[in-house]
Amino acid sequence: MAKGSIKRRIQRIQRHLGMKADGLIGPATLTAIEEALFDDAVESIANDYALTLSRKGLKQLVNHEIGSAAYYRQALSHPIWPGGRSGVTIGIGYDLGYNSDNQIRKDWYSVLAEIDLERLVVVYGLKGRRPGRP
Repeated sequence: MAKGSIKRRIQRIQRHLGMKADGLIGPATLTAIEEALFDDAVESIANDYALTLSRKGLKQLVNHEIGSAAYYRQALSHPIWPGGRSGVTIGIGYDLGYNSDNQIRKDWYSVLAEIDLERLVVVYGLKGRRPGRP
């Protein structure tokens, strides 16, 4: 089976799950598949990974995820809801819907002002719909 056809199949699955169809099976895709298949899906698998990257690898990852400083300022410098099964997302892919109140506080207390942190923790665990809507 050709590599391109596997990527297309993964993209088709991602579209069906209401996700960004990037053709990559990462933590978000695996979680969405588990939630679709199992009643007792893992609450968050994104925190189960440890990653060591070279400087070159980190640069490639940042370029892939962000693209440019202008794009970061325009689209990623404030909380967003990317749609699908995601929750409110901050920074570069930190999904508040897949983190607990305590985890969010632990991860962000040294980076965010207390008032901003308090505004964010109210949406922990919410995912799969636009926040503030039934």
